[in-house]
Amino acid sequence: MLLNATGVPENPAGAGRYIYELARVAAAKPDLSLLLCTRRNDIRRWLGILQDAKHNRIIPVAPSSRPARMFYEEFLLQRLAGSIFADNPRLSRNLVLHGPHYVIPPFRSIAKVATIHDLTLVEHREWHEPSKVLYFTHAIKQAVAHAQALVCPSEYTARKLSDIFNPKCPIVVARHGIDLGLFCPSSPDIAVEDKELLESPGISRRYILHVGTLEPRKNIPLLIKAFDVIAERDKEISLLLAGGNGWRMGGIDKAIGAAKNAQRIKKLGYVSDRQVAALLRRAAAVCYPSAEEGFGLPAAEAMACGAPLVTTEDSAMAEMVGKAALLVPVGSFGLLVEALQVALAGGRETESRRLLGIEMSYNFTWEKSLKNHLKAYELALGG
Repeated sequence: MLLNATGVPENPAGAGRYIYELARVAAAKPDLSLLLCTRRNDIRRWLGILQDAKHNRIIPVAPSSRPARMFYEEFLLQRLAGSIFADNPRLSRNLVLHGPHYVIPPFRSIAKVATIHDLTLVEHREWHEPSKVLYFTHAIKQAVAHAQALVCPSEYTARKLSDIFNPKCPIVVARHGIDLGLFCPSSPDIAVEDKELLESPGISRRYILHVGTLEPRKNIPLLIKAFDVIAERDKEISLLLAGGNGWRMGGIDKAIGAAKNAQRIKKLGYVSDRQVAALLRRAAAVCYPSAEEGFGLPAAEAMACGAPLVTTEDSAMAEMVGKAALLVPVGSFGLLVEALQVALAGGRETESRRLLGIEMSYNFTWEKSLKNHLKAYELALGG
C-alpha cells in the first residue's frame, strides 16, 4: 500500500485526521506493508506510528510548497511507484496507490484507489475557494475515470457519487473511526482532568459547543442567531466555536457582531484533540448544523462523549447518529432553536438519546475502517 500523505497539515482536521489515523492503523497491521509518501520536511510525526521498519517505510520526497506538492502528487507520484517496482518487482502484483484526498495520477500502470470525501465541490461551489473548486473537481473526475476502486466515508456520499458520476469501478463505504480511548463519557477521574485542561481558556459557565472549521457550509451564522434567542432567556449560557478559521469568515464575524449577546460568543481557534474531548464532555449541548458533510466526525465524537447533540437531518450525520441526536432540517431557524432548547432542558428523552449515542459509538473504530479500505484495495487489484 502506497499512501499519499503529502497534504496533511501541521494541525490536521477533517481529511488530515482521516489520513493520519488510516496510516496509524495500517502501520500496526503485521501482514500489510505501508509505504508512506510525505513532504520532505514532514517526517518526525510519522516516525512514532511506523514502528515496524521491515514492513513500513516513510518516503519523504514531495516538495513543501503547496503548488509544487500538488503537481507532484498528480504527475510525479506515479514515477515513485515505478521506482518501487524497479527495486522490488514482486510488489507489482499487490501494490495499490491510495490517494486519500481525491487525487490520483491518471496513468494506468498501477492499481489505484481514491477517497471521495464529499461532493460539495461539485454541487455547492460557492462554499469553497474557486481555486480549490477547479483543482478538486478535476481530481474527482480523474479519480472516477482512472481508479480501480473508490472509497467514500458514508452511504450518503457514495449515493451522491454514484448519482452524479456513475463510476464504472466499485465504490466501497469505509466509515471513519473514533478514538474511543479519548472520546468517551466522563468519569470522576476524567472530570478532574477535563477541568484542569479547560481552565486555561477560562471556560466555566454552561455552553453550547460547535466543533469544526469555521466555513460557509457549517451554517454557523444560523447557529449564532439561534443562540441569541436562547441567550435572551438563559443568562448563564454561552456559545463556544472550536476550530480554525476557514474561507469566507466574514459572514460569521458579521453574525457575531450583530448578536445582542455577542459577549457570550467565544471563538477558541484550533484546539487539540484532548481539549476537544474535554469540551464535548462538559458541554450542555453540542450543535453541528452543517448543511452537508461527507461523514461529520465532530458529531460522531460528540455522540461518543455522551453530549446532547443537535445536527442536520437527511445528511451523512443523520446516517451516523440515527436516533441518538435531535435532527433539524437544513437552514430551519425555528426548529433549530426548539431542538437546542430541548437538548439544554435535559430530561428522560435527552438522557435516552445520550446513552444510545455512547452505545452506537462503539461501532466506529479505525480498525473497522481499515478493514473496509482493504476490501477496496483487493477490488483494485482484481480480487
